[in-house]
Amino acid sequence: MKIFIPLSLITLFCSCNLLAKKTDTSLAKDSVSRGNYPVAAAYATEAEYTNPTIFPIDSSYGKMIRVGNYHSDEVEEGDTALTYVGLFRSATDYYFKTAPVFINHAKDAIVDEDDEITGWEVKTTPTQDSSIFLIANMQQLDGQRFNALNLSKTQILPGDSLELFLEGKRYLLYATGNRVGDSYENYKLFLSAQRNGKAVVELLAEILSFDDQMVSIILAGDLDGDKELDLLIDTSYHYNLEAPTLYLSKPAAEGHLLKVVARHNSVGC
Repeated sequence: MKIFIPLSLITLFCSCNLLAKKTDTSLAKDSVSRGNYPVAAAYATEAEYTNPTIFPIDSSYGKMIRVGNYHSDEVEEGDTALTYVGLFRSATDYYFKTAPVFINHAKDAIVDEDDEITGWEVKTTPTQDSSIFLIANMQQLDGQRFNALNLSKTQILPGDSLELFLEGKRYLLYATGNRVGDSYENYKLFLSAQRNGKAVVELLAEILSFDDQMVSIILAGDLDGDKELDLLIDTSYHYNLEAPTLYLSKPAAEGHLLKVVARHNSVGC
């Protein structure tokens, strides 16, 4: 079972080393572009962060979570009242299905004293198939089934690219950035595709620096049934952080390929 520590405690532990130079990410909430590139979701207003992630940020996205144990600030009391669809993996494919989610207080093995119970435990009804994520308020995905694309690699390093084909359409994932020692700085991950005879380039992630980590593709395929590419990406910048981010094509605005619809941060030492 994965053990996490709350983000609020990161600053107390040098070993976690999740702090970086503070970055001003204030942009208009309804901004449709960043630089010359469309971005996969709107930015929050007047936000300041102590981590190197410029995009995506967490303020306006839906909730998603795995079955497991979490710390006090990684789950909210009201999360138990939300309606969830589960992303499951069968022996032959993937599918979404409405899933009951049980969220209860539980002892946090990392930070709780003997008389404290500050953590959370997230469960769903056991099935023969593996539960990958639970996504809140996305009932439109219920019943969707899909096959994941075979990926020759899951990490796109600066200067590298990955070509994907879905329903006869070509997509290109590629990254830019600078190599510094064994890591990278000023990393950007893009998706490009042709729409109405024109190239559309979408910014999927922008991270100033990494700590023994790299953005990684979890799933690629037609997740929402519109015959366009969707992505599930871990946009973490730190080895101690998991940041699954769901990008769907169906709700994307005109001029965009994808929109961020759900994300969750959790950390553990």
